[in-house]
Order: sequence, then C-alpha cells, then structure tokens
Amino acid sequence: MKRTLTVMLAVLSVGSLLTMAVSSYAQPACTTSSLKGTFGFTCQGTVGGDSVAEVGIATYDGKGNVSGRKTSSVNGTITKDVEFSGTYTVQADCTASATFLDGSELAYVLDAHGSELRAIATAAGTEYTCLKKKQ
Repeated sequence: MKRTLTVMLAVLSVGSLLTMAVSSYAQPACTTSSLKGTFGFTCQGTVGGDSVAEVGIATYDGKGNVSGRKTSSVNGTITKDVEFSGTYTVQADCTASATFLDGSELAYVLDAHGSELRAIATAAGTEYTCLKKKQ
C-alpha cells in the first residue's frame, strides 16, 4: 500500500511538472525588452520592381529604438555603409514591427528565444525578406 501511494505521488508530480512546462512553452511572453542586442542580417527581394540584396548589422536597444549600418545592392549597383534608424514594438506573442526613418516598415517574428529575427517588408508591391541572427 505504501509503495503504491509513493508511485502514485511520483506520477502526479511528474505530470504536474510536464503540464507547467508545456504551458510556459506554449505561451511566450515577449515584450519590447525581449528584442535587445546586435544582429547580423541578410535581406533580399524586390522593392518597387528593383532587385535588392542587403547585408549589415542592426542594434535593438530593448526600449523600442533600432539603428544600424548596411551595404545594399540595387539592380547590381552597390552602396556601402548606409546608416539607418527607426522604432519598433513587440507584442506578447513575439511578433513585432519596425518603422524606419526612410518610411519603410518590416514585420518581425522573434525565433529561437530571441536570438533570431525573421522579417518581411509590409509595403504593397514588395517581396523582401530578411533573416537576422544575434551576434
């Protein structure tokens, strides 16, 4: 009887721990401060009918501000060391959006516990995506 009770308590304890682990994993709680640090990135696609590729770094301050520097190729014409800045917001479900001073906007998803960002331009007529990895 004592052994059966011990086994039942052990099974209930493990089951409770698994339930808590699944609940916390299934419901990420992202905030603006979840996006903080410097990310290297590669982007490519079409913008306004032009073929665009970019590489660079972007730094997110955890308070809603982003800045960085990139090298771009637009239809094969290279422009180096272009600085950019803007603001961003992060929702509890780990989606985010950024608006840059040049008027461009990106929608993000924070992946891999905030160490990767996947982005897509949100302007009509664009097919432009990015992968950003924390340095």
